[in-house]
Amino acid sequence: MKAVSLASRVLAAVLGVATLALMFFGIVHIVSAQGTFELSATQLAFGSKLTQDSTGAALGSVVDLCKSAWYFFTFFIAVILGICSVASLKSEKSAVGALVFGVVNVIMMLLFICNTPGTYVDHRPLTSIKEIWYNNTFVALLCVSIAFVVVMVVSILLADYIKVKESDGAKKFLLVRIKTWLLEYKSEIKRVTWPSFSTVVRNTIIVLIMCAVVGAFIWIEDFGLAKLLELVFHS
Repeated sequence: MKAVSLASRVLAAVLGVATLALMFFGIVHIVSAQGTFELSATQLAFGSKLTQDSTGAALGSVVDLCKSAWYFFTFFIAVILGICSVASLKSEKSAVGALVFGVVNVIMMLLFICNTPGTYVDHRPLTSIKEIWYNNTFVALLCVSIAFVVVMVVSILLADYIKVKESDGAKKFLLVRIKTWLLEYKSEIKRVTWPSFSTVVRNTIIVLIMCAVVGAFIWIEDFGLAKLLELVFHS
């Protein structure tokens, strides 16, 4: 079982690094008045100066691509994911972090692919866009990202299973602990005494009045100091 757990962690690390590596390959196909381009996630994230199109034909002028905040965030997530996936070979906390960033990465990939490429791909200053779509590399990136999340979940569960077995029943399985926590949280919520509607309205009015008083005091103080400085400098 330990060998299987180690194999799953190694596979997760490989998929995490592969996710980052695929960011450097062309994932978006664009046909514009300037030419045909295959742009990578890194080019979209950090911008790029294009001197030729994907066929090797020289452009009439240099095209300075704009930076995309969406792809910059996705690339940043992929970097942390790759680092945490490799670190998870030694640290369980890194495995949990890798899983969290992996889920965020998959959400971003699904967000991109479920919308038209022009929604999130900042293709400025390319003009007269004729065609734009995600190519097979993007599909591979999405599949690898999903596979990473699945393998990482399996890796975490296997590691937890081994620890539980070695504890001789002193420790419960992760899913059991999560279920217990949810039940305890539900019981605690039932004990909460919620304020009545009239109390909420009264407290809200008090807060608004205090905000108005403090705001008025700051305005009067600022106005007075401004007039004082005006008198001092004019004199």
